[in-house]
This record gives sequence, C-alpha cells and structure tokens, in this order.
Amino acid sequence: VSVATVKSQLKNKMSGIGIGEQSNGFLTMLANIAPAFSSVNDLKPDSLKFDSRRNELRLQASASGYQQFEQFKQQLEKQQFSVSQGAQNNQGDKVSGSFSIVGQAQGGR
Repeated sequence: VSVATVKSQLKNKMSGIGIGEQSNGFLTMLANIAPAFSSVNDLKPDSLKFDSRRNELRLQASASGYQQFEQFKQQLEKQQFSVSQGAQNNQGDKVSGSFSIVGQAQGGR
C-alpha cells in the first residue's frame, strides 16, 4: 500500500466527520444542532448515525412527551435544516422516536 493511498483514504475519512476541507460533516452538523438540544433540554439523544454521502443525521431520542419532539423539529427548521420525524412510541413514562436531519442549505453543492 502506497503512502499516497493511505493519505487519500485518511483525508476522505476526516472530511466525512467534518475535519479538513469539507465544511458540512458530522462534527459541523452536530455543532449546528446543539442549540436545538439546548432549547428542548428534556429531549435526550439515544443514538446518532451520520451518512456523509447524503449529509444526513439519523437520531433516535427519548423525551417525557410528544410535545418535545415537535419543539425540537421546529427549532431545527428555524435553523434551515430539513427534518423528517419518524414513528414515535409511548414506553411507560417516556416517548421514544426518530428524526432524519439533512444538512443546512448553504449555497454551494
């Protein structure tokens, strides 16, 4: 394996998480959605999955009620994210559900 191949693969992986030249990777998106978590502090993430090719974050979360899911979605939409809500389930005193969040539309791409 050549050094150039290793460098290229490492650069691609780092770009995918938001380090390097790419400005809309995982870390950038996570930083941009942080204010929505702060404004709806009852909603807690259970898992995160990032698809760098689609610039999409899939989030499983739980909260005390359905209202927190709607508030979180509204906060993200205010920040120009495209948000799709998945199924929500009542599990005792908690509600769990999912979101698909696509990166902010910022001229380019």
